[in-house]
Amino acid sequence: MPLKQLHGLLNQRTFLPHFYRSADRRASKACCFDVAVPTLVMHQFEPETAVKELEEMRRLAKRIIIADYNCPMTQGPAAWLAWGIERAARSDHYRNFRKYMARGRLSRLAEEEGLAIVSREKRGEGVFTLTQMLLREDFHRFPQ
Repeated sequence: MPLKQLHGLLNQRTFLPHFYRSADRRASKACCFDVAVPTLVMHQFEPETAVKELEEMRRLAKRIIIADYNCPMTQGPAAWLAWGIERAARSDHYRNFRKYMARGRLSRLAEEEGLAIVSREKRGEGVFTLTQMLLREDFHRFPQ
């Protein structure tokens, strides 16, 4: 499903069933969900935990759409506010956010996990990105 179609569903106030599960708890059979949509969570994990979370999403879903911080962020007031909010979180959260930003995490995670980035859309004055990923072997089956 292209991101525009997903936006259309969400704009119609269609409520989709959802489920939450940490990567350290195995659940359900493989590819039992059409899409996994983690929102503003990948930046808060240690790099090793982020890899585990993505592995589990890859196992459970046919496609992954991640909404998180854009690396690098477009400079300006919105980026300064985002950095300030993350800094206020302090300790581990802020340290992991800085690591995420320094490594360009979504691109790097996709590469490490054998995922192809199908599309990427900047949002919120370039502070956020919606990134759609598929398994590399499935890339040819989905329209751009």
